[in-house]
Amino acid sequence: MSEISQGLECSKISISLVKLMQLATELQEKYPEAMGILDITGVSPFGSWEMMNPYTKEADFEDFSNVGRHCIAVAYAANKIADALWIPDEQKDAIITSAILHDGDKRIEVMRKKAKKAWGEIDVYWEEWYKTIETLFSDKGLDPRVFATIQSMGGMTGHNSLKKFLIMKDRKIQLNPERTLAEMIVHIADDMTHSSSGEGGEVTQYVSFNTRASLSKFPEKYGFLWQEGFAVSEDNGIQEIRDITWIQWDTVKHFYDWQAQVFEMICEYIQNQMDPTSQIDSVEFLLGIVNVQSTKNLVESITDKVDKNLPVV
Repeated sequence: MSEISQGLECSKISISLVKLMQLATELQEKYPEAMGILDITGVSPFGSWEMMNPYTKEADFEDFSNVGRHCIAVAYAANKIADALWIPDEQKDAIITSAILHDGDKRIEVMRKKAKKAWGEIDVYWEEWYKTIETLFSDKGLDPRVFATIQSMGGMTGHNSLKKFLIMKDRKIQLNPERTLAEMIVHIADDMTHSSSGEGGEVTQYVSFNTRASLSKFPEKYGFLWQEGFAVSEDNGIQEIRDITWIQWDTVKHFYDWQAQVFEMICEYIQNQMDPTSQIDSVEFLLGIVNVQSTKNLVESITDKVDKNLPVV
């Protein structure tokens, strides 16, 4: 049994709110630009501020700090996976930055949904409406790179990113070779991160995508995942389907099934990079990597200078 496989026998972890905020403080020091963007977009883990909804022109006071804390938890998981792959520090910094920012546009997305709810069946997702994001941040004096980053959020993870991960080749569904290992890491780190509140306060755990969907009540919150989807073909690529309820087979599925499949495919791919001889289920293998107890804090593991003269996958 390899050292990695042996590590899977370690106990799983739960991250308390106190620990998560410690991690947020560490990341604030290590990645001030990325954390600053979360503040600009109103989802800082340290607290939300009043923003104007650019669609309804009304003040929005909803607290989105839980979204920021989720981003911190995803960054923690992404860092664990990157460490296990011996990814060099510079590349790992980019992975952690992407993880921090992956849900940075969540408040803007909710604002669009609030506008749609208030106005009825108006498509606030079309291009002209989406440009109102410029109005929201026009007085921030943003660096063009930062503004471009904000505009690109939302397609990194979740169902919106699934189409870019899949292709059909030789009549078989495969991972798109154009996707980078960094993109894969952030995608599954998000899919395995679940936070819940109870008598003991907010706790974050790392679980399979199916478990997360059940614990987070996806059927109640995101029913469209079981209605909408897409088809994958060798000739026509990806084709979205609005109502897929009665049309399903191996190459035509709703978003939920595709998301579960992509999660498993990425886990299998990364497992093969780490330990191609492992007989452990690939999802459990990756969860084991993330859930292994560590005596180091996040920033120590990020800034450690280790001789990594190993092949970079």
